Amino acid sequence: MHWLTRNIVLILFIVPLCSACRSKHRDLKEGRWKYGSGYHIKDVINFNREHSLHGDTVKFMNEPKAVIVFYWGNTLKIKSLDSFSIGTYHRK
Repeated sequence: MHWLTRNIVLILFIVPLCSACRSKHRDLKEGRWKYGSGYHIKDVINFNREHSLHGDTVKFMNEPKAVIVFYWGNTLKIKSLDSFSIGTYHRK
């Protein structure tokens, strides 16, 4: 009986968490992201055009360039796959 309770609690926690991840993924794709500082891919990242998002990987012209390390509100931080430097973009 203890394993059943534990599994139910895990399911009740994981399902909403996965749902929140999907909505953040959609939210990221809807905005245009303007360069702020640090690592630079382009002046504007637009996931509906030449950039794409696969999991947490940012691709430019179908080539992996960076991973998302932070996203909250209007701030997006990415880390270069080559130099490991961090760049900041802001939603516009």
